[in-house]
Amino acid sequence: MKKPIAIALPIALVGIGIAIAVAISARKTAGPDEAPTGQSRQEDANSGRNDNGTSGSAYSAIASGTIQVAPELTDRSKQIGVVYVMLRSQAGGPPYAVSRLDNPRNGEPIAFTLTAENVMAQGTEMPTDAKLVVRFDADGSAGPEMAGDLVGEAAVEAVGKSDIAVLVNREGQAQ
Repeated sequence: MKKPIAIALPIALVGIGIAIAVAISARKTAGPDEAPTGQSRQEDANSGRNDNGTSGSAYSAIASGTIQVAPELTDRSKQIGVVYVMLRSQAGGPPYAVSRLDNPRNGEPIAFTLTAENVMAQGTEMPTDAKLVVRFDADGSAGPEMAGDLVGEAAVEAVGKSDIAVLVNREGQAQ
């Protein structure tokens, strides 16, 4: 009776080994961050380029543009490492979409792109009275605006607008 088990076990282990080898081979072919079509799932929100260096995106842009800091706040902005770009209703409420960017800390304009990947609750509709809120967040947390943050706002007239200029021109207020 021991012979069938002795034969079945090595056969089972070979089968498992083949399954693992096929899975690893398929993963290497597609790449760790690629969809089966070969299009990257990870998009660099700063540049609109995929992590594989190619242009294009699996997600269409909701809004994109540049962030500029007012001259009187430039030195302070260089000390803050995190920038949040939020699309929300003019009336307030939770953001529709959010992107967290690393601040290059050089005082130069920062490019941003919000896509469907940044939508907070998938399946919700973009507000018709949308605005962009940009916050250089002093403590790096995603909570409400606080003293020490730097803030700017701009209206968004249409989905897909690509030349939005947001001027960060005021200090944050404790909410």
